[in-house]
Amino acid sequence: MKTEMVTIGWGHLAMLLPLVLVVIGILRRWGVESANAPYAIARMLVQLTLIGYLLIFIFSARSG
Repeated sequence: MKTEMVTIGWGHLAMLLPLVLVVIGILRRWGVESANAPYAIARMLVQLTLIGYLLIFIFSARSG
């Protein structure tokens, strides 16, 4: 069974920026400490990107 890998471009990720800003706005309105939110979102994006590349490397490696 051959599956196709779907790539998500940086432009598509950038389209999510308004949603991120809405979430940060909701956190501020609720009185939750939102100063760490941009840092946490950036860290999450970097971690998921690195794990994605690692998985691509693992699954594309030929055994034997």
